[in-house]
Amino acid sequence: MVSSGQAWDPDTEARILDRLKAAYEQRGFSFVVRPQPESLPAFLGQYQPDAIAKKDGETVIIEVKSRETSSAEQGLAEIRRRIADHKDWKLNVVYATERQEASVVIPVAGLEALKQQVTEVKNLEATGHVRAAFILSWSLLEAALNRLNGDPANHLRSPGQVVQSLAMGGHLSKTAERNLRGLSDLRNRIVHGDLDANASGEDVEQVLAAINETLVLEPL
Repeated sequence: MVSSGQAWDPDTEARILDRLKAAYEQRGFSFVVRPQPESLPAFLGQYQPDAIAKKDGETVIIEVKSRETSSAEQGLAEIRRRIADHKDWKLNVVYATERQEASVVIPVAGLEALKQQVTEVKNLEATGHVRAAFILSWSLLEAALNRLNGDPANHLRSPGQVVQSLAMGGHLSKTAERNLRGLSDLRNRIVHGDLDANASGEDVEQVLAAINETLVLEPL
């Protein structure tokens, strides 16, 4: 739950929970805000989550925090301890911010939607719209990361953060990681208005190859 005394809009937590509810329900989960204690298992003790999402035996505890603090982390550590022996339970922590755009909730992309977008990237490249294809391919790389994580993303990442997360998770080869780090600079220059920055078809193919490497168990 968002801590008291916060300086921003008091409706921030409610807005985030509404976005999360929509994102989880889109994936077939039931979503309950502040579930009643009697509906929760005994191993949670007196703890009441901000929300609970359930589907097919999987239960996700939703916690909204104002920011990362040592006291907040201690509380989260206790929740993780309580659910450690219950593999069908997991914790999703969302950090609220003063800026609405930083609390955007990105739903998990479906595999078919990813395939369709990859086809669009290839069509753009084939028809000479290489810069557009390159930028869209980076969007799909982040969508692939969100799919790996399995939960709606609750914060926006830079391209470098996307590459780092994939590399730290063991989803990219060293070669792919090195190539993507170089291409992330090119992506930023194009997005931020450098009209002299141009991507090549090979650049697009490298990002698409990284997406397939990321989703090795669900090849596109």
